[in-house]
Amino acid sequence: MDVVWGETAGVEGQLWLLCPHLFLLYMYKGFEAYVGILLLKTAFVGVASEWQVIFCGILLVIMAVGNFANTVQTLMAKSRFKAKLRRTKSKQDLDHSLSPPSGRWRLLL
Repeated sequence: MDVVWGETAGVEGQLWLLCPHLFLLYMYKGFEAYVGILLLKTAFVGVASEWQVIFCGILLVIMAVGNFANTVQTLMAKSRFKAKLRRTKSKQDLDHSLSPPSGRWRLLL
């Protein structure tokens, strides 16, 4: 899941809305990891020790961990980009406010 337009469009507060919803949706990935662990437990206890059960359990756990790590990395990258955008905007505003207006200098010369 990714929201491309929200943070860079100058709309404030979108990450505050996005982050909790993403983590709530990724609670499903927690359930996916739980099912994967249950499959692995079932395979190693001996109830159903076929290779398909072990493979499905490993895949579910890997997908859950990978999706969660990807979400965290994406949110961190987006917040870094937004902070960088704010810094460059504030530097441009500061530079613009310190430079004299061009029309005023023409009148003096």
